[in-house]
Amino acid sequence: MEHHAYFAEGSVSDLNRLAVKAAHQLGIKLQGNSDVIVRAHTSFGIDDARDVANLASLAPVHGKKLFVLGVSAVTREAQNALLKLFEEPAPNTFFVLLVPHGTLLPTLRSRCLRLELSREKNANERVQAEHFLRGSYATRSSIIEKLLKDKEREPVREFLNALEEVLYEKKGEGRTAGLADIALMRGYVSDRAPSLKMVLEHLAATLPS
Repeated sequence: MEHHAYFAEGSVSDLNRLAVKAAHQLGIKLQGNSDVIVRAHTSFGIDDARDVANLASLAPVHGKKLFVLGVSAVTREAQNALLKLFEEPAPNTFFVLLVPHGTLLPTLRSRCLRLELSREKNANERVQAEHFLRGSYATRSSIIEKLLKDKEREPVREFLNALEEVLYEKKGEGRTAGLADIALMRGYVSDRAPSLKMVLEHLAATLPS
C-alpha cells in the first residue's frame, strides 16, 4: 500500500476501523501520532478541503503523514480541490477517503485506489432494510416503532447503513436522490439534535419502494 490516495465506500461509523487498517498497511503508528489526522464530516465542503491542503503542506514529524477523512456528503467543489491535491501530493503524505456509495466524481475516483472495508453483515438489519423499502407506509411505520423502542441512536445508524446498501443495489427511478437523502439524514442522527422519529418518518415518506 504505497499509492498516495485511497477511498473506501461505507458509512462514517466505519471511520476508526478504516484508520486502523490504513495505518497498519502503511506502517504508521496510530495512537499518539500527530501526523495522523482522522476526521468525520457530516458535510465536506471547499473550506474543509482547503484546510486539509494546508495541513498536508506541512512536513510530517515522524516520517509519514496520513489523513483519514470520513464524510456523509461532499460537494463537487471540495472534490475538485482534493483532485488538485491528489495530483501533486506532498512527499510521504497519504489520503484515505471514506464516502457513501457512488459519491466520488469519476475524475477524483480515478486518482484513488479502492480499499475494501470488509465487515460482518448483520443479516437482520439487511432484511429489515429490505422490508422497509418494499413495504407500505404502514409497514415502514411499524419498523420505525421497533427501531425507536430503546431510544438509542446506534441502532438507527446501523439501520441507515443497511438501508443505504440495499438501496444502492437497487435499480430504478429515485435511487440517487434516495441515497443522498439517507446521507443527509445520517448527518442529522450524528448531530443529536433532531428527533430520530422525524428522521425516520421523513425517509419512510420519501424513499422509493
